[in-house]
Amino acid sequence: MVSSRTTGRLRFLYRILAFALCGTLLSACLVTPLEPMRLGGQDASQLPRPAEPLSNFNEFQLKPFELTDGVLDDADKKRVSAELEEKLKARLAPLFEHWRKVHPNDLGHRVLVIEPLLLRLRIVGATNRVFSGAYARESFIEMDLYLRDGPEGTSLGTAQIRTYSNPATGSWTLGATDRNLVNEVVEVAYRYLSHNFWPK
Repeated sequence: MVSSRTTGRLRFLYRILAFALCGTLLSACLVTPLEPMRLGGQDASQLPRPAEPLSNFNEFQLKPFELTDGVLDDADKKRVSAELEEKLKARLAPLFEHWRKVHPNDLGHRVLVIEPLLLRLRIVGATNRVFSGAYARESFIEMDLYLRDGPEGTSLGTAQIRTYSNPATGSWTLGATDRNLVNEVVEVAYRYLSHNFWPK
C-alpha cells in the first residue's frame, strides 16, 4: 500500500514536470515566431498599382520612417518602429541592388523614392497575451508607403499596409502572431514593390 507521504511526493514531481513542460513550450513560442505570410495577412498583389511600373526607374531610395505623434510619444512603440525600419531596410537592400543591375544605363537617371509613414501600431507583449489572452485585444500595424518620382517629384501612388493579429489566434499561439506582425509588414511591402516592378 502506498503511503500518503509517497503519494504527496509523486504529486509534487508531477507538478514540477507539468511546469517544466509548460515552460519549454512557452520558450519555443517566444524564440520561434511564425513565418511571415502564414497568418492570412494582407495580399500585396491586391493593393492599388502605382501610376507606372517600377521598372521605369534605375535608382531607389528608402527614406527614413516618419512617425505620427501617437507613435513618437510612446517609448515601446518607438522601439518597435525602429525594429520595423531596420528590417525593412535589410529586406529591400538586396532587391534594390538587383534592380540597379537589370538596366542601369538605358533609362537615363530616374529615382524612385519610397517614403514610409507609420500611422499607428500596437503590439501586445508576450506576458500580457499569455495571462490575459484575447482580453488583451488585437495587435496591429498601420503604415503607408508613398512612392514618388524623385525627392520632390510627382506622386506615383500610396500602398496602405494594414496588418492585424486576431486576439484569439494570439492566445493559442502564446503571442507569436503578435510578435510576427513586424515581419509581416516587411513582407507585404517587399511583395508589393516586387509585384509592381515589371509591367504586365
